[in-house]
Amino acid sequence: MGFIDCIYIVDDKDTPIFEHVLNTSTPTFNYLYTQLQAKRRHLAVQQSVDVFSSVDSVFDDSTAATLDYIIPIDSKWQIAWTKKNKLAYVLLSTSSPEYLEVYSDDEDDDDYHDENGEGEGNSESNKKVEKSTVRISNNVNPLQYFEFIDQFIEISKVFIGVDRLNAGRVKANGHKLMLILQEMVDGTVPLINDLNQLQELLPDDSIIKRILNTTKHLQNTAQSSISNIAQSQSIMPNARRGGSFGSQSSGVSGGMGNPSPATGTLTTSILEKSGYQQST
Repeated sequence: MGFIDCIYIVDDKDTPIFEHVLNTSTPTFNYLYTQLQAKRRHLAVQQSVDVFSSVDSVFDDSTAATLDYIIPIDSKWQIAWTKKNKLAYVLLSTSSPEYLEVYSDDEDDDDYHDENGEGEGNSESNKKVEKSTVRISNNVNPLQYFEFIDQFIEISKVFIGVDRLNAGRVKANGHKLMLILQEMVDGTVPLINDLNQLQELLPDDSIIKRILNTTKHLQNTAQSSISNIAQSQSIMPNARRGGSFGSQSSGVSGGMGNPSPATGTLTTSILEKSGYQQST
């Protein structure tokens, strides 16, 4: 059971502009969006609201057909979402069962006395194992999802150096948001939310820029090398067909790049340094 299995940031047109997956078995955003649309249509019918005439976003929170901020998607998944400055922050998590069964094994030693009434038995045969099962309520505080979102937004603004997040800034700084979440979440559980600790753990912005520039340089070098190899491979067959290593008008029979008069095929021979072929 994961607290946070995937994190999405969605713009006002319901287009996901950032995605951080913590559990590879999570469903796609298209599946989640289809389920949310179906639930919103059902809610609109109950509230007698035409959601398609005035609202473009399924995460709109200004109408009577607003979805619950924690809503089950199916029997396995649920999402918690909130909207800040025209951006919807969506947390996907595993649905929590209402009750948990806790198993315990209790071992009791039967005391016994010898003929003199002394001693205490300690053999394995004198131990009785009692297994018990207890059902406890699995209460999950829904505010913890929104508390995590608020912390993530505030920390992201500090590291990006802005006073508010918008779609353009999220797209331009996706790598920074990814590094922040890698430190804030351990597995699927929030771990670090202290800004000072994160500033010590996360690399400086200059280091990130240096890594990105190095990566781009390596990519350009690789592309240039591949282009040169492709051009060389395209030139070599033409050179062999055109006889660039020899001339048919040189009068040298069987020379390099010249067809053999006996077979009519292209042959290769080693000539003397003087440039002529000795007669036999």
